[in-house]
Amino acid sequence: MSKPAKIFLLGVVVGVIVLMVGYVLDKRQQDSLESLVAKCKTETMEAPKGPWQKYQEAPLVCEPSELVIYPDIIGVQKEVRQSYLGRGYYFFWSQLLAMALLGVFALPYAWYFLLRRVRELVKAITGK
Repeated sequence: MSKPAKIFLLGVVVGVIVLMVGYVLDKRQQDSLESLVAKCKTETMEAPKGPWQKYQEAPLVCEPSELVIYPDIIGVQKEVRQSYLGRGYYFFWSQLLAMALLGVFALPYAWYFLLRRVRELVKAITGK
């Protein structure tokens, strides 16, 4: 196997590793969001249910997609909102980085491939 091919395969391996790390970080962040939603729902269930409390009429909103529209929330709802807004970036950026690395590591292979085609074209034109 030629040296440019080995460099290209190294780029593929590095790209796959970057993708795996990005996926694991994204999965960990998703699990954190799910645990925060469960914590919010637990706090809603543990809230006092007396006639003097307004929890029965307006319980805590724990759905992340609904919390996005409320900028001035506090407590566990704020944590859920921040976790929801911050999710997905690790995997997105790892995909971009993996593609960039693959492109960089593919340059030597593409260059030598092109040089071989030019050499074949020159031999065909000169009749050798």
